[in-house]
Amino acid sequence: MRVMVIVGSRDHEGYTARAVKSIMSIFSDDDSTIIYLPKSKILNCIQCGKDGWGECRSKGTCLLEDDFNMILNKMQDIGLFIFATPVYFSDLSESMKAFLDRLRRVSFHNRNEDIEGRIALGICVAGGGGGGSFKCGAKLEEVLNICGFNVYDIISVRRQNFEMKNKILIETGSFIKKNEKTIIKQ
Repeated sequence: MRVMVIVGSRDHEGYTARAVKSIMSIFSDDDSTIIYLPKSKILNCIQCGKDGWGECRSKGTCLLEDDFNMILNKMQDIGLFIFATPVYFSDLSESMKAFLDRLRRVSFHNRNEDIEGRIALGICVAGGGGGGSFKCGAKLEEVLNICGFNVYDIISVRRQNFEMKNKILIETGSFIKKNEKTIIKQ
């Protein structure tokens, strides 16, 4: 099974990166792609066209020249998508928001066969005081559903319960891998 992880954190050693490493310990590196959005050039949607829609609505593509279309092209033949974001102000990271804003636009009117019905797993990691992970998770789930993903689970993690949730992430990855033929659309 091919796995793509889209990470909204720039810290390769922080809680979000550690959560990703936990779940990815189950999957082969050869079949995995990890993209750190803050290291990619992802522009904000400019709402092109008189009605605020452009090629995203008519063609399912985006005319902005950045790394978005390259990432979109890499989404072909992926069995499992994992979206991992740190939580800021009870919300997705800015890089994750920018990416998902554009993804939902290209996916909403023209269902993308590389996304439609594919399994997605969300991980929302709150550091600091640890609040907001559930609100962030609800927002992530809503956007992933709009894009057409089959949302398998949204796992909320807090700095305070990281060790417990770390075990849950590993078990979740193990369960998905063990049951991939019944839960993942190939």
